[in-house]
Amino acid sequence: MKPEPVTELERLHMGGRAAIRRSGKGGGQALAALLMLVLVPAMAAAASPKEDETRRDLRDAERLSNEQLAARKEAADRAARAAAETLRLAHERAEAAARLRVAEAATAAVAARIDALAQRRRDAEHRLKARAEAMQPLWPLIERLSLYPAETLLAFVANSGRVPPFSGATTCTGATN
Repeated sequence: MKPEPVTELERLHMGGRAAIRRSGKGGGQALAALLMLVLVPAMAAAASPKEDETRRDLRDAERLSNEQLAARKEAADRAARAAAETLRLAHERAEAAARLRVAEAATAAVAARIDALAQRRRDAEHRLKARAEAMQPLWPLIERLSLYPAETLLAFVANSGRVPPFSGATTCTGATN
């Protein structure tokens, strides 16, 4: 491949003022080269406001992107905290439900115990009532013994001719009271 020929302007630009003098061309070309050297930076300076605006837009876009990234990260962090809180509350709810089941079982056991005690009380009242009915014929004798113990015992011995099984010291003790 053959190298491309270097144009006069490129050669002038590469060589600077010495290249312009050596070219031996008239002042018109040298003036054009000089103008190019002066105008190119001026054109670059003229393009500078657009570049500044582009840079500013780029910085704004980067800032906006960073803000959006930070907002997404914050939202993800909030979502993670909310998920952790939801999980913690679910565990607490499960533990509370377990405690509730234990309390309900204990309440049921106490209720069963109350029912058993109530049944025992009803049974005891029934037995007491049955004994009271069995002792009904003895009430007059019990009343007489409590009011007149000595006379009742003496009357028993006199009528039956036998000594009651609770005679002796018991009779004397009862008579003195």
